[in-house]
Amino acid sequence: MSPTVPVTARPLPAPLRVVTIVFTVLASIGLVVAVALVVATLVALGDASEDAAWYLGFSVIASVLNVVAAVVALVLGIVGLRRVRNRVSLAAVLVGAAVLLVLVAQLIIAATA
Repeated sequence: MSPTVPVTARPLPAPLRVVTIVFTVLASIGLVVAVALVVATLVALGDASEDAAWYLGFSVIASVLNVVAAVVALVLGIVGLRRVRNRVSLAAVLVGAAVLLVLVAQLIIAATA
C-alpha cells in the first residue's frame, strides 16, 4: 500500500526550493561567523581584554547584515511549511530563528558589558 498524499498538498516549486536553500546557506554562514565572534567576545570579556569591544562590534555588525538573509529564509520556510512539510523549509525556519536569537543575545551582551 502506498502512502496517500492529500489533494491540497503540493510540492514546493523548484525555484522556491532553490531560493530557500540559497538564503538558508547564507544565513547559516553568517550564523557561524556571528557565534564565533560572540564566543571571542565572551572570552575577551572574561580576560578583561581591550579587544572585547571590537569583537562585540564586529559580531553585532555581522548579525545585522545577516538579518536580511535570516528573515528571507524564515519567511520562505514558513511559506514552504504551509504548503507541504519538508526538510528544506524546516531548516530555513530553524536557521532564521537561530540568527534572530543570536542577535538578541548580542544586544543583551552589549547592554550589560
